[in-house]
Amino acid sequence: MLDIDTPTNNPVEDLDLYLFLVDNDGKSVLAEHDDEILGIQLDPHLGYQLTRSGTYYIRARLWSHPSHGGEDFTYNLTLSKDNTAPQGDLISPTTGSYLQDSQDLTLSINASDLESGISHVEFLYHPGDWLATNWQVIGTDQDGSDGWQISFDTTVLPEQKNLAFFANIYDWAGNWIGAGSWELTLDRTPPVTALDNLEPIQQSTAFQLQWSGSDNLSGIEYHELQSQIGTGGWSDILPNTSGTDNRIWFVGQSSTQYNFRMRGVDYAGNQESFPPDAETSTDIPDAATICSTPDAWDDTGDDNTPNNATVIEVNEPAKIHNFCNPLTNDRLGDEDWVKFNIVTGEDYIITSIPLSDMTGAILELYAADGTTLITSAQSNMIGEKARIIWTSDRTDQVYLRVRHLDGNIAGNIVSYELKINNFWPIFLPLIR
Repeated sequence: MLDIDTPTNNPVEDLDLYLFLVDNDGKSVLAEHDDEILGIQLDPHLGYQLTRSGTYYIRARLWSHPSHGGEDFTYNLTLSKDNTAPQGDLISPTTGSYLQDSQDLTLSINASDLESGISHVEFLYHPGDWLATNWQVIGTDQDGSDGWQISFDTTVLPEQKNLAFFANIYDWAGNWIGAGSWELTLDRTPPVTALDNLEPIQQSTAFQLQWSGSDNLSGIEYHELQSQIGTGGWSDILPNTSGTDNRIWFVGQSSTQYNFRMRGVDYAGNQESFPPDAETSTDIPDAATICSTPDAWDDTGDDNTPNNATVIEVNEPAKIHNFCNPLTNDRLGDEDWVKFNIVTGEDYIITSIPLSDMTGAILELYAADGTTLITSAQSNMIGEKARIIWTSDRTDQVYLRVRHLDGNIAGNIVSYELKINNFWPIFLPLIR
């Protein structure tokens, strides 16, 4: 590697050199170089891979030769050996990413060379059709002062998957390394989604919104849903649901009419437009209607406290309860308390089985004072069982408190079966 450096302090005008590597015959030019950065950094920097031993010559001359020259026209010439390839990575865009449609997508390289330094970086592009197309040269960056990069206009490309970018990174000795970014997707088309129609009248304060959706290339990253009460403004339903989801539970208020709309956003950032009007609508009736038939214990009073707990016998058939609070106008926040007798050392299993998709329970077992918590369990989500398995450490009466996972959910159909049983573990032999 040959490198010429001219003085940077008080530079001499017209000190612009041209460098030649000449073969052992003293005539044949093997390589030549002008500016390190054309028109900006005027000193030559020449790399060449020698293929045989012998004598070679170096020739330098001024561009203005022979009209200029003199004792002030000084320079330093460095001759060095570099057999080590540079290091580098294509840092933008990253492999597997989704490209925005842009006239100036910036391809960026992180490159370094500890010996002769980086000379230039050549950038290439490959379309997604790997069988019918070849690599295409985008251009070369020879000035790394602002980073090794180049702009690429993606607006001239069709939408596609599996396109790639590649960079050849060269040092001044001619060593090189390649770096690529693969499996890229250029997607300009927003997703298409549609909410399913809701029943016009709901039977509880909770119901499911369901939808379908698709995206042509990158896939739906998430959905944005909005609700509207009557003719009011639209409000976001948060958090946004994953692109793999197709339903969500919505908990509203009684005596309210709700409208809904949604849009999808894909991994490339394309946003579907919200429909101007509601996609589906529904009404939640007044609290007295959705809780017109509370369970037997709430219908005759309330079982919302330990003092009003009803007796349940161990191993008797399941009791059916629902969540309709007789103590509040909106029927929300219902609690069901039961009491039963236990014996020291016996194993008990307490189970709440939902009878509707919007039912989920919190089970809390309390000591005889009705305030000391012994143990608890809850459904993982609404629509799933809750279960306590416990070995009694006492002979006494205990209390069980049952609440909904979400105290804002109420309705005749928000019901569950409650049963308490002894159980006997079965241990099977281990066969080796």
